[in-house]
Amino acid sequence: MNILQLYSGQSTETGDFIYRIKRTTDGLSLVPGIVAEYADLVDANPELVQDVPLLILHHLSDPDVLPVISERKRRGLPTVYELADNFRFSHAHKPEFRRLGPPAYTVIIDEFIRRCDAIQVNNVTLKACCTGLNDRFIIVPNFVEACSARRTEGHDGRLTVGWGGSARHVEDMRQYASVLIRWVQQNPNVRFGVMGAKSIQRLFAELPSEQVFFRDPGSLEAYFSFLAELDIGLAPLTPSEFNTCRSDVKYLEYACMGVAPVCSRYGPYAELGRPDETIVHFSDSDELIARLEALRLDPALRKRVAIGAHDWVRSNRVSEVRHWQGIVAAYEALSPGIFQQGSSACLPVTRASSPEVSNLIKQAVSAARADQALSGIRALIGSNFQNYHIHFFYGWALWRSGKQEQAFASIRKALEIRPDSIHSLEFAARLYILNGDFEAAGKMIASALQAEPELPTLLAVEAQILQLKGQHMNAIYVLEKCIRKAPQFVDALMAYVQSAILLKKSALAEGKLQTLAALIPDSAEVHFYSAVIAHAGGRFDQCENCL
Repeated sequence: MNILQLYSGQSTETGDFIYRIKRTTDGLSLVPGIVAEYADLVDANPELVQDVPLLILHHLSDPDVLPVISERKRRGLPTVYELADNFRFSHAHKPEFRRLGPPAYTVIIDEFIRRCDAIQVNNVTLKACCTGLNDRFIIVPNFVEACSARRTEGHDGRLTVGWGGSARHVEDMRQYASVLIRWVQQNPNVRFGVMGAKSIQRLFAELPSEQVFFRDPGSLEAYFSFLAELDIGLAPLTPSEFNTCRSDVKYLEYACMGVAPVCSRYGPYAELGRPDETIVHFSDSDELIARLEALRLDPALRKRVAIGAHDWVRSNRVSEVRHWQGIVAAYEALSPGIFQQGSSACLPVTRASSPEVSNLIKQAVSAARADQALSGIRALIGSNFQNYHIHFFYGWALWRSGKQEQAFASIRKALEIRPDSIHSLEFAARLYILNGDFEAAGKMIASALQAEPELPTLLAVEAQILQLKGQHMNAIYVLEKCIRKAPQFVDALMAYVQSAILLKKSALAEGKLQTLAALIPDSAEVHFYSAVIAHAGGRFDQCENCL
C-alpha cells in the first residue's frame, strides 16, 4: 500500500464517506502502481500511519495526529488534509451558533491545515477557508462510478418534483417552501417529495396528502431509491459562508438518475454545466416558479435538460483512470519519487481484533443517553485493551454519566498505554480542574504542551488554570499567545476579556469584545461585559444599550 486515507467516526453509508473516501480510494487504485486503502483513526495501525508514503487526513481534529504530521514531514513523507466544507460555519444552521460560535476544534483544524503539505478540496471556493494557513491545493472533484440507464419519465401520469438532503439545508428550504406549496396546490397533477429531517418535512406539512410524500434520512442507496421517484430535482441554496463552499454532488446525483436539475444560480452550481441544456438556474422565488412552470408545460424541454445533465456527468464525472492519473501526479509533486520508494504493503491497515470498533465507538458517541454510550464502549474493552482510543472514549462516556472517578481511571489507562496522548492529557487536566486540583491539572497540560507548545486549545486550558489560581496577568500573557495563533478562538477571547476586567484593564478588553460581538452577537456574556466596560468608562447610555 502507498496511500492511506484516514478518517474519524464517519458512517460508511453516507454520501460524504462514499464520494470522498471510498470512491477516491477505488479511483486511486485504478492507477498502475498505486494501492490505496482507508481506515478509521480509532482502528488504524499506528505504524502504517507513520510510514505510508502518502497519508490523506479527512477532516480530522484529533490533536494526537499533529506530531505524526511533523514527524512525517521530517522524514520527507507528505501528508494531505482533505477539507470537505467550510468548517468554521458547519454549525451555523444550529440556533446556538450565534450565541456560542464555532466549536473549539476548529482551531485544531486550522493547525492541521497549516501543518500539512497540501490541502485537498472538491472545489476552488474552499480555498478561501485556508487564507494565510496554506496555499498549496489539490482539487479532487466528486466522481460517480456510473450513470444509471435512462428511464421513462412519469409516475402515474403525474409530474414529481422533489428534494433530499441534510438538516443543514433547513433554511434553504424554508426560503422557498411557501412558494413551492402554492405552486403545487395550483397544479393537482404535481406531487412533491422530501427526503430529509422532520424539521424540513414539517415545512411542507400543509400540502394535501395526495400531493406530497416524505422519506426519512437514510443511506445513499435509500436516497437513490428516492431520486428514482422524481422527474425534477431541486437544489436551492441561500447565500451564506457555508453554502458558498458546498460541493456539486446534489447536481451529480440528480443528473445520474435522469432527474432534471433545477439549481440556485449560486455557489457550486453557478458555473456548472450549460444553462438550460444541462442545468436550469434560478436566483429567487419568482424565477424558481417560472422555471418550474416552464418545465411543467414543456415535457420536451424537461426531457432535454435531464438527458443533457445525464450526458454531461457521464462525459465529465464518471470515474476513469485518466482522472486519477492527474491526481496522483499532483500528489507526487509534493515529494517526487515518493511512490517509487517502496510501499507499506506488509503492514496491516487496522490493528483491532474487532472489525466493528470504529462503528461501535461512533454509535456510542452519538448515543442519546449516557448509559447507551457506556454499554457500547464497555463491550470493546476486552478485545481491544491496548487501544488507548477505547479507554479515552470510555472515560468520556463515564464523565458524561457523572461517574467522574471512574472516568479518571479510564483516562489514566489511556495515558498508561500512550503517555504522550495530547487528547488524553487535556481531558485529564479538565477532570482535575473539576476536582479543584489545579496543580495536577497544570502538570497534565504542561505535559501536553511539551508535544504541542503552541496549540491554542492547550494554551486556553493553561490560561484557565492560571485564572483559577488568581494569576490573571499571567493568564493574559498565555491568552495573547493563543489569540495570535487563533484570532477567532471564542473561548480564548472570552477568557481574555474576563481577566482584563478583573484586572481593571478595560482598554485591553475592548478590542477582544469587538471581535466577540462579531462572532457571537447573541451572547449574553458579551453584552454584559460590554456594559461593564462602558460603565467603567462613564459611557452610561452605551451601558444601558448593552443591557
